[in-house]
Amino acid sequence: MTEPQQKRPVVFAGENPILQLFRAGSEEAVASASVWRCTYSEQGVGTVLSVWMDPAESGLGEQAVTGIYADNAELARMVWENFNRHFGSFQNRGLDEAEVRPARFVEEAGGRRSHRITCAAGTERIDLLWQDVQDVFHSVGSATFGETTWEITNVVCPCTRGSITVNGRSVAGEVRQTGGTFQSSAFLAFCESWVSRS
Repeated sequence: MTEPQQKRPVVFAGENPILQLFRAGSEEAVASASVWRCTYSEQGVGTVLSVWMDPAESGLGEQAVTGIYADNAELARMVWENFNRHFGSFQNRGLDEAEVRPARFVEEAGGRRSHRITCAAGTERIDLLWQDVQDVFHSVGSATFGETTWEITNVVCPCTRGSITVNGRSVAGEVRQTGGTFQSSAFLAFCESWVSRS
């Protein structure tokens, strides 16, 4: 094994599955969820969920949830400031001033068939389900947010189907096949690392 040419600080290592649902037959998003399961960061380990739902288009009305849930508040703030607030799916969605809500998480892996993450916070229960992995590949990319450039590596598993439920009620939306690197609006991302290059 050769020595790395350059050592850079690792800011996040873990998993970052994404699940975005769209109104049937359109490109209008009705719900977005980003999960960060951290196995290493300066803020410690834990799980963070950033989620947004359109109350009307999701079909959930007052039961639609928008917020940041975590079992490690410091980690949640780091993830929001460095990553999620720069993602188009979460910009101008009312999350910038959101308080971190304490939550518990359970993850159930079912191989290529399904992967479920459940978030419980008080009386709320949010279930995220990815189904039917259609591909598995290693991705190496970069992104610049503000003055920071990140090198991002992960193992990506785009999925054919996915769903979000809140207290047993399903969001009225569907997964969209997007093409491009991630291929689908529902994908699992394992072995993910965000390394600062600037």
